Amino acid sequence: WEETQNELILNIEDNGVGIHQEELKHIFEKFYRSKSSGKKPGLGLGLYYVKTIIDLLDWDLKVESKIGKGSRFKLIIIQP
Repeated sequence: WEETQNELILNIEDNGVGIHQEELKHIFEKFYRSKSSGKKPGLGLGLYYVKTIIDLLDWDLKVESKIGKGSRFKLIIIQP
């Protein structure tokens, strides 16, 4: 984590299969399942709910991903 005068930044990383760049713009959509998720169980709701809550709190969430390397989610918490 990082802290600035008015932000707390949490970095969450994995070493998974990664997400294709063209799919990144869709991962927060309700019921969206990445092609790389294959036959893994799920409904495509998890990241949708996370983003909904973050938006309600007026925070920010950014994501970077590289195929074969994994993904990094950056949660930016705006401190009042």
